[in-house]
Amino acid sequence: ALAGGAKEVVNVDMSKGALKIGQKNHDLNKFSDAGVARFLGHNIFKSWGKIKKMGPYDAVVVDPPSYQKGSFVAEKDYIKLIRRLP
Repeated sequence: ALAGGAKEVVNVDMSKGALKIGQKNHDLNKFSDAGVARFLGHNIFKSWGKIKKMGPYDAVVVDPPSYQKGSFVAEKDYIKLIRRLP
């Protein structure tokens, strides 16, 4: 998104390891000066208020996670996520 001109990108993941990979990728692609990138280690449903306060968002990308305990379950959680979007 930053390469396309976005001023800010918010990355949310329960996995700290996934966020570290995202930060490394951000640095390797030299996006440091392209805009603001936030990397938040949160469960989207437990942190919805905080995530919503950072909006509004022009685009939302949901990348299905690996099957880890307590993680997003596509079959039921996509519906919950779509209903909560403003």
